[in-house]
Amino acid sequence: MILGDTGKQAHGPLKTFNITTATPRETAITSNLLPSAEGTANQVSYTVQNSDLPVITPNPGSMKYTVGVYVSGKAGAAATTINYRIFKNGVSIAQSNHTATAGQYWTSSHFRWADVAPGDLLEVRVWANVADATIDYSAIQIFPYLTYLAKPGSILKDVVISGTNTVINLTGAGVRSVTPPSTQGISINLSNITSARTTISTSGTNYLFYAMPVHPTLGMFRVEYGDNGGLSTQSNSSATDIRQFRNFLPTFISFREVLR
Repeated sequence: MILGDTGKQAHGPLKTFNITTATPRETAITSNLLPSAEGTANQVSYTVQNSDLPVITPNPGSMKYTVGVYVSGKAGAAATTINYRIFKNGVSIAQSNHTATAGQYWTSSHFRWADVAPGDLLEVRVWANVADATIDYSAIQIFPYLTYLAKPGSILKDVVISGTNTVINLTGAGVRSVTPPSTQGISINLSNITSARTTISTSGTNYLFYAMPVHPTLGMFRVEYGDNGGLSTQSNSSATDIRQFRNFLPTFISFREVLR
């Protein structure tokens, strides 16, 4: 008897997952003159709620969450240094700054929190180097990452992924319009090698992968901001609107699992 590959392939039933993001919470800030030195007040404060979390149906076996908190205002008459400090559950976890163009609206897209859960308190403290800079808007949006739709190490076949880059199109909370300057795609792991992956980012397109492993430590896909690209703040200035950086997200995934 010769043991080996019989040439036959066994696979499981078709599995389909739908991903729905929550409507972002937006806040118009009215007492909006920024202090010219760091104080003790945090102008932006969000406690993560269950209603903020994206929903995957049917429920996957494992998933974590990363966060974008968007903060916007207007620079002073001169070029302005916008300073910020980031807190999680009352503990300072990051502090830095960026320069805003004189007289224009500034936006900080903070992707500084990973592995958050309902009840976590996320806060941003802001101050400027001039006396006439303002803050008038904030919002929160939560993204899935380290998502396992099958067991780590599984091999999947005929994987279809489609997504959208419009799921976090903010309204501006009555302040002004929102224009995304950058939408980053999701990274799809094509092998157990971390560097072997591809990025997809075209809204409404069905991407087909004939075979895909479930990476043992990274899951099926990685969002860029707050995950694959690290924890960071993206900043921008505009004469007219809020320039919010955002992640492309999958909305539909289907596959069959190769059986062994």
